[in-house]
This record gives sequence, structure tokens and C-alpha cells, in this order.
Amino acid sequence: MGWMMRVVAVASVAVLVSVVGPAAGATPRATPGGTGFYTLPDLLPPAAPGTVIKAEQEPADPTRPGTTYRVMYHSKAVDGHDIAVTGLIAVPDGTPPTGGWPVVTWAHGTTGLADACAPSKSLDFEGSDFLVARGYEVVATDYEGLGTPGRHPYIVGQSEGRGVLDIVRAAENIPAAHASKRVLIWGHSQGGHAALWAGQIAHTWAPELDVVGTVAGAPPSQLQLVYQALKTSFFRYYLIMAAAGINAAYPQALLDLVLTPAAIARIGVVDTACGSDVGTPYAGYTTESLIKADPSTVQPWKSLIAAQEPGTVKTNNPILIIQGGNDEQIPVASSLLLENRMCGFGQVVSRRIYKGQSHAGVIAVADPEMAQWIADRFAGHPAPNDCTPGQWLDAASQDVLGQSLTGADRARALASLGRPTSQDKQWATAFDLAGRTAGARVSIDRAYLDLLGRHGGAAALDRWADQVSSGRATMLDVVAALAGSPEFVAKAGGTVGGPATAALVDGWFTKLVGRHATPAESSALLGRYGRAPVATIPTLLAHSASGVRYRLRQLFERYLHRAPTVAETLYLGTYYRQHPQAGEAVVTAILVASFEYDDLIAR
Repeated sequence: MGWMMRVVAVASVAVLVSVVGPAAGATPRATPGGTGFYTLPDLLPPAAPGTVIKAEQEPADPTRPGTTYRVMYHSKAVDGHDIAVTGLIAVPDGTPPTGGWPVVTWAHGTTGLADACAPSKSLDFEGSDFLVARGYEVVATDYEGLGTPGRHPYIVGQSEGRGVLDIVRAAENIPAAHASKRVLIWGHSQGGHAALWAGQIAHTWAPELDVVGTVAGAPPSQLQLVYQALKTSFFRYYLIMAAAGINAAYPQALLDLVLTPAAIARIGVVDTACGSDVGTPYAGYTTESLIKADPSTVQPWKSLIAAQEPGTVKTNNPILIIQGGNDEQIPVASSLLLENRMCGFGQVVSRRIYKGQSHAGVIAVADPEMAQWIADRFAGHPAPNDCTPGQWLDAASQDVLGQSLTGADRARALASLGRPTSQDKQWATAFDLAGRTAGARVSIDRAYLDLLGRHGGAAALDRWADQVSSGRATMLDVVAALAGSPEFVAKAGGTVGGPATAALVDGWFTKLVGRHATPAESSALLGRYGRAPVATIPTLLAHSASGVRYRLRQLFERYLHRAPTVAETLYLGTYYRQHPQAGEAVVTAILVASFEYDDLIAR
């Protein structure tokens, strides 16, 4: 995808280690590695989060820096009961600095929900060795339910965040680890979601930690829109995993409210399979045969999913978001909308999109920039902040508003850029696309040219611009009205106020849907609306899924000189329809805030 903002990462014989919990004066039991390590002690009384249950030092690996420990520690589930969680700790070579090693707590991406999927079982730090080599102690939780009893609460923010923070406490309780209280949180994919959650609960869950920053790679956000994108994706089995995970944390979220009997009958696969193997039992089924209802329409699912949305509160620690421009799992626009929301409540955040990189491939490419960003946070340098005026404001205002911004108008736009007055308008507010009459006039005049082949009159443009800028009408309403006007009807061979003709219906299809009507479509519309006012049909077509997709294609061709991809159409089309008042303005702003747009206006 190209619409991203340029504002520019087996166990063998083990050595027992001494571990001490924060509330205990005795040394907990430690056991050798292998399968037995993941067996809980017969007696396990509750203890403070981060209290070590057992730990082991792994044999030295000449291909990796530092010393690795496997650890089991106490945490708490979302309902407050005590749980055991496992993970890894990598301690750098050499003498620790005064106060201990700076700690990076790593949150891993989706591996599955089964115990076999726990990364610590294969000593997998997922490419974080470069940080250990630079003198950072890296701790990596498996998350609740991966390697320990219970089903993993996949994509449940509180559970993920607690696991990510409590393993830092566990490292502090291993004397040989020499961990400091200065912490940076880093995660990718599911781990990006977990990292954001850990960052936003740290001040209440682990207030003793000094969190200097958060790096979130390709974090799932705008979860309802991600749901829509995944429904037609190869990764649609993530929806089954998410249903199972949320149900594990919140039993009141009954599976049969959102999944079909066929899906539920096979859901046991999440307890045995990892990665794409989870999707194997569902390979022969359509999404519609597995999903009973959109979770956003069913309580308590609607509220519970909304509660897992990351980046909803301001944190004191700065945030870096990274993502590949060709991310095949998480739509790139979702991280832009996430950043915009964060800017809205004053979060210090920056976002880096790497052209051509995939969902996972971006990590290695981003490593150097991430390493520098991390080093700067530990050094106490000011963090870069995208929630400031963009360099492309002038060029974008010329294209989007049809005029340059000067004087007080430019000052007002610069002041509001990235700080929307409402979540729905988001980037629209930055250019006054939805709230500025001049911006509405440009879009409306283009609709006149598209549909009637001429510019709109001054009075008509003023009237429509007032309605659109005030939110009393949308651009889809404008398009529908123009297509239902006597002028359009006459051009298409129809009669105003009379029965719709086949030629007129075909004219509406051509202008509003981008293709000719099929005989069946023409017949259906003529039969249903032949006696109704002619404007009824263009209103229906303009607001239809096909009409929105065509309007979206027009915007892409206008600003990026290409058609949208299937993923872009699914994601942005869904947003457009869900936010009719500001949909076109937000989509337009996303397109002009892109690498592609920058390249075009620089030519």
C-alpha cells in the first residue's frame, strides 16, 4: 500500500540460579529446563506481580550475545486472580552500569493460543539480539496462558500489558540479571498492541518503573475496521483466535453469539495448533459460514472489543509507531488513524512507514532507526513529535482546498494540524476539509464536473458548501442530488417526475457506480422505483457499497493517479460508510498525507 504518512524495527541441562521475590525472603524453587519447567509447583500461593516462581540459566550459545534465563513469575488475570506467566530474560555481557542494565521489555507477535506456541520454549527473542549486543537487557513475556494453564486471552489489552510489565519486575528479582528500573517497551503486531497497552497502564500497574518510551510495530487498532479487512483476508483465522481469546478472559462473551456451530465445533484447534495451522480446520468454509454476527452489533462483544482498543489515553512516555508500507495483515491507514487520535489528546508520538516492506519484514529494516530512537530515549533526549505542522500543508491545501492558506487561515490550520476537534473528523479538521466552506466548495465543484460536465454556479456552491461544512449534508448527498437533477435526467434521456427509463438508470449506474447496469439490475430498479421520484434511485446508488467503492476509486485516481487496491477499498470503504459526515474528508486527508502524494507534487 502507498497511502502512508511521510513523517519520517532447546533447552538442555540448565544451571540453577538464585531468585528472590519482592515479598519473600526465601528462595523459590528452580527446576531444569524442558517440558518440566512449565509445570506449576504443587503449592503456589498468590504473590505480588513479578514475584519469581522459578528460573534457570540456559547454556551459552556462541551465536547469540549475553546470558539467557528462562523464568516463571506471578501476574494477575483481568478478573484479579493470581496466575503464573513464563518468559525469557537476556542479560548483556560485561559489567552492568551503575543502577543496572537498561531494560527493553519485548512483546512478541501472534504465535497462537496453545501452550506449544510460547516463544520461550524455543528461546525465541524474535530478532532482539541486536539490542542485547548494544547493552540492553531484553525481557520477553510469553503472555498469560502461553506455556502455563488456561487459554491465552489473545488481544486482551490488560492481560498483555500486565505480562509485559511484570516480567520486568521478575528480572529485578533475579540478582544475576542486574536489571534497572529504567524500561522501554517494544512490541510488534500483537506485540505492538501489547506494548501500547503496557505503556498506558504502566503508571497505575507498575508505578515504580521508569518507562522512557514505547515502540509499537504494526499495532492492531481501529479494531472494527481491522475486523472488516480480515474477513476477506488469508488471515481470517485471526478472527477465530480473537473470539476464543476474548471469551477466555470474559466468559460472559458467549461464543455462540458471534460464531456459528461449525466454527465452535472446531475451535479446539486454538489449544493445539500454532500460527497458520490454526486456520487449517476452517479452510473449506466461507467466512459467512463461520461468523454468525458482526461482534460490533452484539453485546457484550461490542463493549468488550471496544475496550481492547489501544492508544486511547495519554501517556507520559513518547511513542514510536513503525509499519511496512505493504503490510498484508494490518491496514496501513489504521496506524495513521491511531496516530491522529493520539495527537488529539496531546500524546507525543511519531510514525514511520517503510516503503515496500511487509508486516514482518519491516522489523529488520527498521532496526537501525529503532535502535537510535531507543538510545535517545534512555539518554533523555527530546522525542520527535508528529503532532506538529506537516511540511506538506501548503501543497495539500492548494490541491484539497483549491487555494493556498495565508495569514490567519494558515495560522489556524497550523494550530489545528494533527489535533482534531472530534474523533470522527480527525485529519479533516487539520485542513478544514469538513469545517471550512472553501474546502467543501472545491469538492462540490468537482462533483458538478464529474456528473454534469460543468462548474457549479456560485449560489449553488455556496448553498451546498454551507450544508456540507456544517454537517447537514455529505458529499454522497451532493452526488445523489446532482444525479437526480433535471439537468442530469435530461442528458440521460429521462423525464423529470416521470417513470425512470432504462437509459436513465444506465446513466446513473455509469456515473455513480462506474459501470453499466445489468439487465437484471435495470429491471429491478425500474420495477421498484418506476413510480417514485427519480432522485430516489441515485440516492440509493450513491450510498450503496458499490457507489462508495466507485467514489473511493475517484478519489484515489484524483490524488494518487491510480486505483485503490482490494485491501484499501475494503478498509477505507468501510470507514467511509461508517462515517458519512466526514468520510470523504478523512479519506482525502489520508491520501494527501502519503508518500505517493509527496512524490507526485514534487515532480
